[in-house]
Amino acid sequence: MNVQNFQEFSGVSLLSDDRRSLLHIVELANMILIPNQSVPWQVFNTRTARMIKEAKQENRLFGVIDACSSLLTNDP
Repeated sequence: MNVQNFQEFSGVSLLSDDRRSLLHIVELANMILIPNQSVPWQVFNTRTARMIKEAKQENRLFGVIDACSSLLTNDP
């Protein structure tokens, strides 16, 4: 597989309510996402999973989480 098909990141951010700053919510160091991969809810603690679900419902997702939003439609 071509390395360009992978996206590496070290964190996930949400837009704050005023949309002027990013809220850092979780760090998963050196994690690699494969296109269309679903990340299991177990990698997030309960509080973080709830924040992500609420942000998705409010259309406030940003960046890498939005790119793999299929993981956000499944209940833990």
